[in-house]
Amino acid sequence: MTNEELRSALETPTKASKKALAKIASEMETYEPERYREILSKKDWEGEALKTYRGYRKALMLSRVLFVLAALIVIGSYLVGDFGMGLLSGWMNRYALAGGVIVAMGLFAMGALQLNTRKERLIAYGILEGI
Repeated sequence: MTNEELRSALETPTKASKKALAKIASEMETYEPERYREILSKKDWEGEALKTYRGYRKALMLSRVLFVLAALIVIGSYLVGDFGMGLLSGWMNRYALAGGVIVAMGLFAMGALQLNTRKERLIAYGILEGI
């Protein structure tokens, strides 16, 4: 993919451009892992890439927080479900517990998808800067 195609993919968020960015990022992670890590570890971005870097850092933190939250909810529901059946004797309580687990896992998946989208855009900016 040429630099002009990368710039247009970054400027126009269509389904095809998102797929192209995802393909480039996954190929770079597979075939050039050192360059991939170098781009993600760079901290001195400028312009539009700086906004993308800040979004990537926020998404990384959000993904970690949502992972911990999901893990705590799943562990808590397992403990309550196994050892606290007297506590949750009604059918509605069990459905509420299952709903909480589904919501927590959905939030974690949303955070992971957001992180991957931001990471792919940051990789594209790194390629454009020649890192």
